[in-house]
Amino acid sequence: MLIRLCNEANNETLQEFLVKQTVESARVGKCGIVFHLDIETLMLRFLDQEERRKCTAMVSTIRYI
Repeated sequence: MLIRLCNEANNETLQEFLVKQTVESARVGKCGIVFHLDIETLMLRFLDQEERRKCTAMVSTIRYI
């Protein structure tokens, strides 16, 4: 799954990364997720728990393919 981080104002792509079975991730608090990639670690903070839950669910389905 490709995750693309975009600037909300102009929809410009800031960064994108591939989430695959080998990528480690963890929930952080109520609204965050940390991804441990090959060359860096990224923490995403969502505006609400529901958006974080949707992203976590998508990542979980990749792990168990």
